[in-house]
Amino acid sequence: MYRRISIVQSTKVIGIREAATFHIGDSIGYDPKFRGFSLNRITTSFQGNEGDFSESTFYEPIPKPVMTENVRMNKYDEFPFIRVGMVKIIGIANSSVYQIGSTKIINAEARVRHVRQFA
Repeated sequence: MYRRISIVQSTKVIGIREAATFHIGDSIGYDPKFRGFSLNRITTSFQGNEGDFSESTFYEPIPKPVMTENVRMNKYDEFPFIRVGMVKIIGIANSSVYQIGSTKIINAEARVRHVRQFA
């Protein structure tokens, strides 16, 4: 059996944000993490105490699904090549992965706290 081979004629990425990855080739895994604090106000003023990353939004564990069944999978790739023409991406966001190739594990996490103060 052949390995899958990705053939991409061309790719264009306009922007990449924090903790994002653009990778050409194979990898074992990714574990990108991003933490952000977004504050919107009517007036532009900085009080010095914004951006507290100690609240539960940033440290509570994210529940993961539990596998309760054994899954068997047989895979047959009739054509060993994945052929793509042009790939154009406007932006790769926080903790995202754009990869041309194969990977085994991706465990991405982005936690953002949005605060709006309009009073």
